[in-house]
Amino acid sequence: MSDKFPQGWDEERVRRVLAHYEQQTEEEAVAEDEAAFEQEGQTFIAISNELLPKVRELISNKVAFEQVERLAVQLPPSEQLKLVAHISERLSGLLLTILPSDTEQARRREREAMADTLLAELDAIAESIEGEFDSAEDIRQIRQNVL
Repeated sequence: MSDKFPQGWDEERVRRVLAHYEQQTEEEAVAEDEAAFEQEGQTFIAISNELLPKVRELISNKVAFEQVERLAVQLPPSEQLKLVAHISERLSGLLLTILPSDTEQARRREREAMADTLLAELDAIAESIEGEFDSAEDIRQIRQNVL
């Protein structure tokens, strides 16, 4: 068995599904199929096997760059420019939502580094001072001298 499974699937899940269908009787399989057709919120459409690959491609959410490029080159130059402008505008908006968080993180790291440096300096100063001191009293005196 291949080591590659769809997202959310593993070998154990594949084995359980296989076991379910291998143990199913023909009557159970028909009943399961009929129940699927009767489910609300679903529509089944019959298409030829010849068209199936194209339909799957159209309904898939994945669009390859090559597909977009093939379609874009079919546009007149003025429409291609509009497409480029539209894509640029969407990407610019996307960058505005992405960059602030990156910038905030960088600023936070910069502030943390500054705080670490300041704390190290204060520790060095505190170690160099002999005797006892009352920082709250020192702050009160500084306030009185400033006012």
